[in-house]
Amino acid sequence: MVVTADGYIQNRTGNPNTSRYLALAGTLSGTGGTLKIANATTASGNMFIVRFFNSFTFNRPVILGDTAIEPGTASSFLELANTNGTQTFSGDISGVGTVRRLNPYSANSAAGNTVFSGNNSYSGGTFVSAGTLFANNTTGSALGSGAVTVTNLGTLAGNGAVIASTSIYTNGTISPGATATSIGNLTVSDLSLGSGANYIWQISAATGTAGVNWDLITASSQWTDAATSGNTVTIKIDSMGAVPTGWNSGVARDWVIIQSSSANGFDPSHFSLDPTAFSGTIQGVFALSVSGGSLHLTYTPASDLIINVPSGSVAQGAVSPTPYPILTGTVGVIKIGQRRGGAHQFAQRLSGFHQNKRRHRECRCGCP
Repeated sequence: MVVTADGYIQNRTGNPNTSRYLALAGTLSGTGGTLKIANATTASGNMFIVRFFNSFTFNRPVILGDTAIEPGTASSFLELANTNGTQTFSGDISGVGTVRRLNPYSANSAAGNTVFSGNNSYSGGTFVSAGTLFANNTTGSALGSGAVTVTNLGTLAGNGAVIASTSIYTNGTISPGATATSIGNLTVSDLSLGSGANYIWQISAATGTAGVNWDLITASSQWTDAATSGNTVTIKIDSMGAVPTGWNSGVARDWVIIQSSSANGFDPSHFSLDPTAFSGTIQGVFALSVSGGSLHLTYTPASDLIINVPSGSVAQGAVSPTPYPILTGTVGVIKIGQRRGGAHQFAQRLSGFHQNKRRHRECRCGCP
């Protein structure tokens, strides 16, 4: 379908509290005018759903739910249903209608991508249940003014702004970045992370700038922990297949991953951390904390292993005075005790310690 001048896709009839679908499998493009979607029926509760299946780039304005001809008793929906590829809407979307990003064939299957890059003001809300909706606008709000819900296999991503209340829960995902493999800063005015939500947090460098070297969500009004300890929010730590630049497993780190002045209900037990996709060596612990309303992800290196042999000697694996297991990893080993009076006999070569400058040193202060 090619839009060359102002034109309507509209429904004029229907029964109360039923749905009418118009499925469009071709591409959508335009050279002029505005595409207007409207439900002109007077049947109360009737829903007119226009569903786009293909991938395309459409740069014309869209009025979704045109109040000039809609009586207000029925509603209009724009459904984005490509199962692969990308749909891009770069024109502004206005009106009173609702946007849905979904997979109509299977609620439990992944789907394609949709990009909104305009300053959109539609007020009927946004629902993302499959595929990824990228908010890549540079001004205003990518997803209008109505409430945004992300659930099931849906993902809200992008490097723009959402000036609407946004809830992520039940396997829904939020992931800053203009593409699936780029770092970004996604602004969400009012964010709620509920039970079963996911936050894919990507990092390319251990130091630098939030939103540039690691992902950042800016909750410009507030964010809320709405999860429970029995059904947590999962933060997936993802270095995108490479060790982050400057990463050292022996150095403590502190990254702001949600920037805000207001955090409501934060409880560390409501969150799970998944470092499966982190390619750097981990010899410590990731944890979360809140300071001044912002959510921090911290990394604390493991402490040195202290071997205390006050006198005589102890063989590795012996039960007295202390049993010491086979050692691997990159943390340091400190042997304390009398300088010449105590010794520790390692049963095997210390694999992995040879690159650590703290690997094996004696305390020479004469402490017991």
